[in-house]
Amino acid sequence: LYKFSSFVVKARWAFIALFVVAVIVCAVFIPSIDVKYDLSSYMPEESNTNISLQLLKEQFDDKGMAYVMVKGIDEEEATSLSSQIAAIDGVNIVNYIPDSNYNAQSKAALYTVILDDYDSTEGAFAAIESIITTLDDGGYENYLTGQSAYSYYTRMETEDSMLKIGIVIVVAILLILLFTSRTYFE
Repeated sequence: LYKFSSFVVKARWAFIALFVVAVIVCAVFIPSIDVKYDLSSYMPEESNTNISLQLLKEQFDDKGMAYVMVKGIDEEEATSLSSQIAAIDGVNIVNYIPDSNYNAQSKAALYTVILDDYDSTEGAFAAIESIITTLDDGGYENYLTGQSAYSYYTRMETEDSMLKIGIVIVVAILLILLFTSRTYFE
């Protein structure tokens, strides 16, 4: 142990250079890191759940889906909004039946939206983001749920949290090193 620590102290410039190179390489490869938001991809291939999901995709082509609720609109506007949502790129089908999907008491409409892509794909994320943007730009109070929406919100929260956590960690490490080291460079 003493020999190793002596070697590290004698070759400190080599270790510092190696550390700087490693930091630069890691920083360059950050954008190419693939984050899997589909939790089912972590299951073993032979698990019953994974086999069932594959069977659903093969038999029914189970695409991404979201429920969209829009509040504060009348029944006529709700029917018109159904066509607007259906025209969004990445949306395959919008199911809205005024008799059963409109609540006159709360002035809310519920749309079932089937996407062109599977959950947790870039196409599904883009479609969900377009739906949210369209409704927000129109001034509609809207709420989304369903697996595609969950995956989208999980991705947004993860990206936002990772940046904040990274900044806090770097600041904490620098403060710890600043107050525990005898020299600034050390």
